[in-house]
Amino acid sequence: MKRVILGKAVLMMFIASSVVSCTNNGERVENAKENLEETKREAAQDVAEAKEKLRKAREEYVRDANERIRTSDERIADMEAKAKDLKGETRENYNRAIARAKETNRELRAKLERNAEIADDKWEEFKRDFNNSMDKAGRDIEDFFQGK
Repeated sequence: MKRVILGKAVLMMFIASSVVSCTNNGERVENAKENLEETKREAAQDVAEAKEKLRKAREEYVRDANERIRTSDERIADMEAKAKDLKGETRENYNRAIARAKETNRELRAKLERNAEIADDKWEEFKRDFNNSMDKAGRDIEDFFQGK
């Protein structure tokens, strides 16, 4: 009889601990779900903030690039003014250099417009390439003025 009572007591404690354990597991699962949802919200917010930061950086870059092209246009206008006073072969050389510089600026503007909405993963590559093109165009104009 003692064994039966002891067995029933052990069985009752086992059942009680299982119920408590299930409750604890249920709470753990619920807590994990809540943590997962909060993490998802935070990640979505981080992504949104990163996209906004990238958008602003791209806008600033495009503004700066357009300013550099505008500065180049001013240099070209200086070249054109100077070319008006020249004669013969020197004037022809200036006019050829002016035509090349204008074409380069047109190409740079078109490239910037085509790639303004380029995919984020290609943006840094585009910027490197575009900066190299802008630097080369600037050096070409400076070299022309240095040589004349």
